[in-house]
Amino acid sequence: MSCLSKNKPKLAIVGAGKMGEAIISGFLKSGEYDPQDIQVFEILKSRREYIGQTYNVKCVGDSKEAVSFSFSGSSHLTMRSLGKAFHRSQRLKPRPPMNVSFIN
Repeated sequence: MSCLSKNKPKLAIVGAGKMGEAIISGFLKSGEYDPQDIQVFEILKSRREYIGQTYNVKCVGDSKEAVSFSFSGSSHLTMRSLGKAFHRSQRLKPRPPMNVSFIN
């Protein structure tokens, strides 16, 4: 049972390029998230179709839809829980803390 399982928030991934795909894959492999808990926003229709078929997650072409999906849960994804899930998804020794930038 995951540490997030009781009040697991929904996860919206904005952009399904290489990094977005790695995040989706990592969360699914870690067991922290099921495909129905993830929604992806991607502008390229071909990429939406690929990600949706490969990972069985819902892919949308509307960023507002994806973001509102993530706020439909009753709790928030914290950087700490994100870090824990990330490290569990890795099969290597723990790495130094990663830097995350948020751009508005």
